[in-house]
Amino acid sequence: MRTPRFILAVLLTATLTTGAFAQTEPPASDLPAADFNANPYVRGEQTLSFSLGTFFPITFVNLYAGGTADTNLKIGAGFGISYSYVVAPGFSVGGEIEGATCGTTAESSFFMVPFTAKASWYFVKMPFEIVPSVSAGLAIVRYEGYTNFNPILKGGAAFLWRQSSSWSFGLDAQAWTVWQFYGDIPQDNRLGIFLDTRLTAVYHL
Repeated sequence: MRTPRFILAVLLTATLTTGAFAQTEPPASDLPAADFNANPYVRGEQTLSFSLGTFFPITFVNLYAGGTADTNLKIGAGFGISYSYVVAPGFSVGGEIEGATCGTTAESSFFMVPFTAKASWYFVKMPFEIVPSVSAGLAIVRYEGYTNFNPILKGGAAFLWRQSSSWSFGLDAQAWTVWQFYGDIPQDNRLGIFLDTRLTAVYHL
């Protein structure tokens, strides 16, 4: 009769040990990003991004006669906040509100606030992420006392380091194209080209 008791004791010990291990192992959602074995951007994931950086005016393109012209704008600052919702593995849609401001060579000021819809693709090799995106919407432009509402199209990519399951940090670079149309003065129609580079922090909701 000793043998069954011995086997019972071994089984009981093994059960208790397994239970203790299961209680101490952290849930998958709390594991650091490096422990993920697959792209974590699955349907239903959401992110909130905050960014701050430098805004570079590049050139103006004359849409009527062709050719380019200097923007007469100085290097300035850019900032923004965006929300994304993953609708398919590795692909999200969302929106963003941004701002850019800089001085002018005439000691005036330039301020632009774009409101855009955004599509992003996620290419992940943990702990690094490459996130190309395109955005389109409307920009409110305030320049030398005049306010205009202009279409805007943006494209670029973010290069991120996944610090944890909750945060990613990195650099985001975007080219902005702002289209200005004047129905009564077509010779003034032009395309503004800008480069926006920012440090960005992404919170995974």
